[in-house]
Amino acid sequence: WKAAIDEATKSLEALDRLDSPSPAGKGVDDKREGSGGARSSDPNNRNHLDGHLHKPTAAEATKDDRGVVELADDEVNEAEALEKIEKDDRRKDDIRRIRAKALMRRAKARSEKGGWGELQGALEDYQSLSPLSSILSPSDKKIVNTALRNLPAQIAVAKEKEMGEMMGKLKELGNGILKPFGLSTDSFKFEKDDKTGGYSIGMNG
Repeated sequence: WKAAIDEATKSLEALDRLDSPSPAGKGVDDKREGSGGARSSDPNNRNHLDGHLHKPTAAEATKDDRGVVELADDEVNEAEALEKIEKDDRRKDDIRRIRAKALMRRAKARSEKGGWGELQGALEDYQSLSPLSSILSPSDKKIVNTALRNLPAQIAVAKEKEMGEMMGKLKELGNGILKPFGLSTDSFKFEKDDKTGGYSIGMNG
């Protein structure tokens, strides 16, 4: 299962590089802010001093924040601009589908491998898959929903088990240290704090 987890992780890292978010705050407003809100003297600025609206070129044809396509009225091949936008949308859809498959593979492998850390990672993967439910198959949706319901309890059990094992190892180590002094960990009492999950140590009376 470790190999499956590693391969899925590599795929997700590669997808993150392909679909990294563009830097925020870049645009025409940045130019205006640099001059205290004054109009820019840049001839490429959309708002010329003479009040005429600059028409975007083919390279500038894009989508606004509402997903509306803005195209120039002249000197632009609308078909090519639209085709480019459609290709970009298809690319993003492909990346989302591949990311969903990689997340599903890693979540399943982590669940099968088990252990506190891996189960926690599986829960996080399934939580990431939840917003992608529109592109998941019905069987995968069922797996995600079931995992989101069941994993928290499984994580709690795994955590308790690993904490108990850790305390057992610490007890063995403590006995080795205390033995020369005629003591053992049985001379002390370990009390668990149910609120924090931690332990306190005191001498047996």
